[in-house]
Amino acid sequence: MKTYLINMDKSTDRLKIMQERLSEIGIDFERISAVDGSILSLEELKVVHSPNRKYPNALTLGEVGCFLSHK
Repeated sequence: MKTYLINMDKSTDRLKIMQERLSEIGIDFERISAVDGSILSLEELKVVHSPNRKYPNALTLGEVGCFLSHK
């Protein structure tokens, strides 16, 4: 099974911890660079940051980054 590790470029400490843990249990992985919602442009935010009837509350920047990282 292919394993992906989503990790923000600035979170090198978390990457190191996860590399160690995954190595201990013999899991190879591919690192995927996460989206940092706090540095997105207004145009980029509009794509996923528009409240509507089904989801009336705007997402936080962190939630936007998390959503886009997993998408």
